[in-house]
Amino acid sequence: MTRLRKLLEKSEAARHQSEYSLLLEQKMCRELKDELANKDVKFREETQKYKELLKECQKRAKEWEKAVELAEKAANMEKDNMEASLENMRTVMSEKDGLIEFLTFETEEKKKQVDDIAKALSTEQNDCKKTKENLVTCEQVITQQKEKN
Repeated sequence: MTRLRKLLEKSEAARHQSEYSLLLEQKMCRELKDELANKDVKFREETQKYKELLKECQKRAKEWEKAVELAEKAANMEKDNMEASLENMRTVMSEKDGLIEFLTFETEEKKKQVDDIAKALSTEQNDCKKTKENLVTCEQVITQQKEKN
């Protein structure tokens, strides 16, 4: 019977030990469960923050895309304006070149006219000199005739 009692005591001690181990295991499980729940809450909070950040980034990306589109449109408009301006400048330069060519031609024509007039005046002047000389000669002849008479 003492043997049976010892076995019973050992069995009782083992049962107490098992209950204590079970309680410890349950306590650890609760702690792990609480820790996991806390980590899950933090994970969800951080996931929500990241989702909000992602939405903000997507919103900014759309804004940047719009800004890039507007900048491209403005650059294209500026390019078109510059091309039109360049074409206008080419037209003006072409017109100026034509005007210069015309004025050069007109100037040369006027120079020719001036040269022709100068030649004509020179010829007139020579004719006048000859006429004057002839007059002088005529006067001399008349004077000589008068003297003879």
